[in-house]
Amino acid sequence: MERPEPSYPVGLRLTGRRCLVVGGGELAAHKAAGLLAAGALVTVVTEEPGAGLCALEVQLIKRRYRPTDLQGCWLAFAASGSVTLDRAVFADAEAAGIWCNVPDDLAACAFYLPAIARAGPVSLAVSSDGMSPALSSLLRDELAVALSDAIAQVADILGETRQALRAQGRPLHGLAWREFASELVEHARRGTPLAELSQCAERWKARASTLGDVLAE
Repeated sequence: MERPEPSYPVGLRLTGRRCLVVGGGELAAHKAAGLLAAGALVTVVTEEPGAGLCALEVQLIKRRYRPTDLQGCWLAFAASGSVTLDRAVFADAEAAGIWCNVPDDLAACAFYLPAIARAGPVSLAVSSDGMSPALSSLLRDELAVALSDAIAQVADILGETRQALRAQGRPLHGLAWREFASELVEHARRGTPLAELSQCAERWKARASTLGDVLAE
């Protein structure tokens, strides 16, 4: 089997964006649920919605798909289970410049979905570019042991530190962010309380501010 061209990994911000799902079964419900979890405004078009879909807070249109259903959409999933229909949705989306994914059909995917593990704002994503979702999920589960609530706290502290320095007008480039992150992660893995992590961040912020004065000259 020929390998697909390498994909370009991104994290999409879908809050408030309209997305379309075509299909009424469990697969369509799964895709719709994932979009909702990301804050998307989800429209589902299907003649026969299953119980899973009916339980979701989506705009449900009970009829056959029409190409005009893609108008105003930012992202689409064609998950009807009908090769003919799903390929038609993909072709329409391509023509309209809309990203579309047809599950289990590599030739009809503008993007692939990785297997994801999360800890607060930290996401770990493993992709096989659609070749083997099972392998992606297996590796995701093995790597996910590195994530924890403590890692989520570290991410929050790092983000707050960056925002504080930016608000002060300090340059962020040239600072030892990786070294700082490594120090916080090591503390977190040893079970250091959040208050002590915050104190560590304050000390580093003071040093970074001083360095920022030098870089700004």
